[in-house]
Amino acid sequence: MKNYTVFCEDRVPKAGTLEEVALYLKEQTDAQELFQGQFQVIDDHLGDAIDLDLSGSKLAVKERYTNYEKLVEPTNEEKQPESRSRGRPKLGVVSREVTLLPRHWDWLALQPGGASVALRKLIDEARKQSGSEDQMRAMQERTYKAMSHIAAHLPNYEDALRALFALDQAKFLQMIEAWPVDYKNYLIRLAGLVTA
Repeated sequence: MKNYTVFCEDRVPKAGTLEEVALYLKEQTDAQELFQGQFQVIDDHLGDAIDLDLSGSKLAVKERYTNYEKLVEPTNEEKQPESRSRGRPKLGVVSREVTLLPRHWDWLALQPGGASVALRKLIDEARKQSGSEDQMRAMQERTYKAMSHIAAHLPNYEDALRALFALDQAKFLQMIEAWPVDYKNYLIRLAGLVTA
């Protein structure tokens, strides 16, 4: 289940599931402790800022965000049709067009299992080899997005971004040292950094 973090006035008053965060914000806005626009909600997995609809009663907000992710992003099992037709079982295969040069098609035609099997093997191998690089790129992108939403106004923001993309952990930590503690701790966690 995804986690979301609320940022308000240089601190993190709440983190949790979308439902927990939405209910907290609804309570705060109803009590006039917070007003819409005074806070930001960040999707910890993607680093994106999200807008929540806090209109209606607390029960309406709870119903809106209970199991929200399951409704928005159905799983593969939910996407599968219930009736099965004859022939090959559904493997989640997606058909798309690929443009290759004739020499590439010639090579693929000689591979055991045909072009599709050869392409899947090549992709799986490439994913194994670049797995840590892909994870690093995703971490940088997630941290960059979150920083742009919550910290663009803070000192040394651009220098911190340069250090993030240069993979210079010491410089990154130095650039965010003066930032609010909750922001700093959140970004360190998001960036996957280990500090002493």
